[in-house]
Amino acid sequence: KNRKGQYKDGKKVSGLMFQPVLFKESSSSVDECSSDGGNSYSSSLSNFSRMSSKPAKPFVWNLLVTTNDSRLRVVSMKNFTVIKKFKDGATIQQYPIKSRFDESGKYIICASEDGRVYFWNYYTSSIKDTNLKTKKVSSHESFESSSTALTDAHFVPETCVLNALHANYDDNENMPNLMNTMIITSDKEGTIRAYLR
Repeated sequence: KNRKGQYKDGKKVSGLMFQPVLFKESSSSVDECSSDGGNSYSSSLSNFSRMSSKPAKPFVWNLLVTTNDSRLRVVSMKNFTVIKKFKDGATIQQYPIKSRFDESGKYIICASEDGRVYFWNYYTSSIKDTNLKTKKVSSHESFESSSTALTDAHFVPETCVLNALHANYDDNENMPNLMNTMIITSDKEGTIRAYLR
């Protein structure tokens, strides 16, 4: 936001988040900043957000920016260009609503002032590294959560879902995939709701 001059009422940033990524054991083709000493800033962010003793997951060099013009933008931190813009979904004007990636970095979730929760698939359409033109994504899914404005929405981490369901699996091969199975929302009246699919 510009604090002075004719643009002092410009777009305001309401949220920032680095894009997480999950690696297969045999693949590490994505350029990431890992938390093992490669980048102390990202290490601090990931350790702070998870508050666990497990090693923090690496992040892609992409930053998800939420602004009060109801837009979500993904900015490449390599060259500071907007590589994707998500629109035609969440209404963000009065409240500092923050959009978030899920644990895999594949889906984006965002609360909205119209009482709905919006989702986007980050990989709906691929972007080549050579194409610097911003890709605009308008396709999304949503559901109504409240009759009043929502202030936040989260994908509940998979480990929390397992704990909430009191599910104990000693054998990782038989453990069900519970990523993105639970969503939690809050609205301006202070009501917190949990959804399980």
